[in-house]
Amino acid sequence: MSTRSSGRSSTATTSGSTSRRSASADARGGVASASADADAGVQTEDVQSTVVFVQMQDRHCRKFYGDGSRDYTANDFEEEVRRAWSLCRAKKNEERLQILTTNIGPRVKAELRCQSEEVQRDAERALQKIVEIFGESDSSCALLQRMLALRQEGSETVRSYSHRVYDAFMALTRRQAVLGEPVQEDMIVRDHFMASLSDGILVRVLRDVVHKDPKTTFADLRETAIRWAADEVRAPSATAAATSATPSAADDDRMRALEDMVRDLSSKVQAFMAGPNQPAAPERRRPPHRGKDGRLLCYACEKPGHFARDCTEKKQKGNDRPQQ
Repeated sequence: MSTRSSGRSSTATTSGSTSRRSASADARGGVASASADADAGVQTEDVQSTVVFVQMQDRHCRKFYGDGSRDYTANDFEEEVRRAWSLCRAKKNEERLQILTTNIGPRVKAELRCQSEEVQRDAERALQKIVEIFGESDSSCALLQRMLALRQEGSETVRSYSHRVYDAFMALTRRQAVLGEPVQEDMIVRDHFMASLSDGILVRVLRDVVHKDPKTTFADLRETAIRWAADEVRAPSATAAATSATPSAADDDRMRALEDMVRDLSSKVQAFMAGPNQPAAPERRRPPHRGKDGRLLCYACEKPGHFARDCTEKKQKGNDRPQQ
């Protein structure tokens, strides 16, 4: 018995593998087998306590409140909801409806409750109704004008500006699809993006690309513009030199206008200087000379009744001068 007791104590202090071997070796003794079973039970509990169950978090989209914000529109919400449906593998209508209703604000929920039961119970129809109510309300003509009014700002990169232009184009096409109108082709956003860039040299480069291949898409032209802008950033001095050395059409027009003005002024100056009948300088007249009583006086003799040019005393003084 003492041998078996010492065997049990050594089994309790050894590792799991040693306890298994000791238990099988002492299986003939009832007390030793019970001790081995107890040790195995303790080891099993230790292993189970270290097991970690990893569960993927639910894929949710941003909550949509329907407040008319341009940063998060109804069409953006639709894209995120459909992406969440795909990531969660939500094929049943109940699962999709749960994802949809948990990501809408009170105003959108109140509007959805006003719809028919068929719409409320169908996830796809409910999503379409949300986009229809809270989506773009402007006409396609207004959206087209808004897109064509876009211009690249001074500090805006080509990549960021392409995002703005394409977002405006997508809003236009979605609205046209909702209204049942013909959807604009990709060429309109390509041409406007090319023409509305702030760098005139880049515009000419892109025009050459389209001229060589009229089927160039917006995506291809955008990549060309981004690469060109990246090269410009890496070599700003070369770009500045090319810009200064290549005048634009507006600069050429101004130079021609200035040259015409210079030629016209030169011809007028030459004609004036060479003309035989030059206008005489206007005669400077002295102010009238009056006496204390207000009567006009002669400048020559200080007497009233005549002017200096008719003064007889002036003439007599001139005749009395000694001849040289």
